[in-house]
Amino acid sequence: MRRIAPTSITTFCGLIALIAPSFAFAAGEVVADPPVITPGQTVTLRWYFTGTRVVVAGGRFAAGTTVTGKTAISDTPKKTTRYTFDVYYKGTETNAQGERVVGPLHQQYVVVAQVDTSPPDQFKVYSNPKGWKIGYFADWRLDVSPSDSSDETLIFFQKELDSIERMAVAIVPSNGMSPSEILAKALADTPARYENIEVVPEAPATVSGLSGAMVMFTGSDNTHEHVRTTSVLYTVVSGGRAYVISARTRAAEFPIRKMHLEHMLRSFTLPHGATSDIPLKKTNA
Repeated sequence: MRRIAPTSITTFCGLIALIAPSFAFAAGEVVADPPVITPGQTVTLRWYFTGTRVVVAGGRFAAGTTVTGKTAISDTPKKTTRYTFDVYYKGTETNAQGERVVGPLHQQYVVVAQVDTSPPDQFKVYSNPKGWKIGYFADWRLDVSPSDSSDETLIFFQKELDSIERMAVAIVPSNGMSPSEILAKALADTPARYENIEVVPEAPATVSGLSGAMVMFTGSDNTHEHVRTTSVLYTVVSGGRAYVISARTRAAEFPIRKMHLEHMLRSFTLPHGATSDIPLKKTNA
């Protein structure tokens, strides 16, 4: 089997799995592009190998369709669909006598096209007395966490108290810190609540039209019997206050729920005329 070097691969490795454990698997051999669609949209399956025979099964390809010589095919699944690729090729293996011989080999891959079939989500808007607003699911409740300081606010938007999937808005004095420094401080506190944390590198973000920062992490939640969740955090600093808007869901459901959670996060707005705080750099006298 000959592998074709991909020129540009965008993969969600968690959506790709080898189902024949006796075979070696190279991540990124088969991808679904895009990894999540809605009913009526088209997904393109791309692979980066060749063989004497390649057969794909699943979706419109039914129990098996030969696609030897191709590197991409498309489908329009109405629900989440698993596609199986059986690849037959000639290669070298060791026989029972310990000799290296050339013979027919077989390898199998699976790629899953996730289809978001949830009905269109209806959002409503929360307007805080201090002027900021944010949208959230209409069937979620509003829970305010009491604070010892009048300068701090923590509000949860969730279906029930301490839901696995929820959104939170935390507002604290910025104390001259930048959005990146605020996120670093927030991440430093996560080991107290999560185990086996994996952090995606921080990236610039626009929050309420202002320059901010974003970070994403996955971890096992200690308060939910070690349920693994994925959280996205956006931060912006304005008027001496740091606004940290976060949303989380089950890690396994994140590929589908991501679009809805980000919709809420990006709906956050500050009062008209708000500007970003830029901490002054200290200089030596």
